[in-house]
Amino acid sequence: MCVRRMGRCLPPPSVGLGSASADRASPRSESWKIEASPPSRPERRRHPVITYVKTNGSWGWRFGGREVLLSARDLGACGEVCRAMERWEVVESRVEFLGGPFAIRKARAVLPSSGVAHEFILFDSPDWVNVVPVTDGGKIVMVRQHRLGTDRMELEIPGGLVDPQDGDTLEAAKRELLEETGYGARSWIFLGSVSPNPALQGNRCHTFLAQGCRKEREPQPDSTESLEVTEVRLAELPRLIAAGEISHGLVLNALFWYYLQQGRLRI
Repeated sequence: MCVRRMGRCLPPPSVGLGSASADRASPRSESWKIEASPPSRPERRRHPVITYVKTNGSWGWRFGGREVLLSARDLGACGEVCRAMERWEVVESRVEFLGGPFAIRKARAVLPSSGVAHEFILFDSPDWVNVVPVTDGGKIVMVRQHRLGTDRMELEIPGGLVDPQDGDTLEAAKRELLEETGYGARSWIFLGSVSPNPALQGNRCHTFLAQGCRKEREPQPDSTESLEVTEVRLAELPRLIAAGEISHGLVLNALFWYYLQQGRLRI
């Protein structure tokens, strides 16, 4: 696979995540870092844990103490590819449907160089939070509920919307854990955030690790939630994922963050 620009075939970057992000690491500076602190609700589109570094003339990214270096060829190819792409320019946007905190929006956008126009359907939502609640006994607190979209019972972790009254994403995570499961936690660690669906949405999903979880009260879920709270042994998670019993994409992403934080995955 290659990208053509001005009749020339450009090789793709040879390092996956690092190369895809390499255009952010400007060679004009020796280091570029985004702080690893929990973002407040207005903060978006910021990766919380990547540090770009320059070692012996090569740029790379460091995550969890591990470093992946990029060659000049990688950076050059990525730079050419990025220059070959264009941003859509929105010329019209209107809300088609408004329901609670959600909105369905229709946007008309144009590619400046060609004038090609396209109509996009977008889904506007507040940011979301996910919680990986772990007990001292080596279990993860999960919830099972019926999801109308898939029309099946899904095994998930606690999570939900960041409400306007929440001071920040951590406060929202604590509230969701207590409401859905009745559990509290001894300590909290921010694991990371992702874009749930960049093609349709602009919000972020922030994941927290809750350690030392224990039950403090009975759950008090929303009126639209019918949940069963269950504790699952951490050792059972790989089997449940492989069997498709855990299939929610954002739950799988949260478990990825957790395994990365625990040193269970190598980069």
